[in-house]
Amino acid sequence: MMDHPFVFQMQRGGTPGKIYPITAAEMFMGRDITNDIVLNDAEVSRRHVRLLVQSDQYVLEDLGSTNGTFVNGERLSAPYDLHVGDVVQMGDNVQLVFQLRTVGGDQTIVKPAQAQAPAAPDEYAPAYAGKVAAGPYEEVGTPEDGTRQRTLMLAGCGSILVLACVIVPLAALWYIDANMLWCDVFPFLPGC
Repeated sequence: MMDHPFVFQMQRGGTPGKIYPITAAEMFMGRDITNDIVLNDAEVSRRHVRLLVQSDQYVLEDLGSTNGTFVNGERLSAPYDLHVGDVVQMGDNVQLVFQLRTVGGDQTIVKPAQAQAPAAPDEYAPAYAGKVAAGPYEEVGTPEDGTRQRTLMLAGCGSILVLACVIVPLAALWYIDANMLWCDVFPFLPGC
């Protein structure tokens, strides 16, 4: 693993304020989960851009994305040498800032995972509260914790609703069949 002093911080998109540490000499960003940095947005291509570290220079290259990659408002047509403060935009919704790794204000704190002692578990807190693993780095206090909890709650409610819509009618049909109530419930059936 290489130690890089730079990160991307999301300004606009799914998780504003989220820090994406640069952890390798070559990294890919895009919508597909196989990328090093996954950006879940419909306007981001599956494999949108590549970041290369060459002789202490960070080079960003668009990989033929559908909606393009822009740096400081200019569409990339060739590899671009990134500088601190450059704003990278992918599609209309995702905007990242290339910056030095810092800690301050309401930013997500990025530290090497080994440097942090494990916290005592809180028996009432969800397992993901307060930290989300991100490769060799650990993000502490990410703003998306509440969003994840709401998403999990909605997914659970949706699953219960789907099960109720499938299981209740099947149970009713089983009860009707088991008790030979077809003609009582459906008098219009032939033979009733």
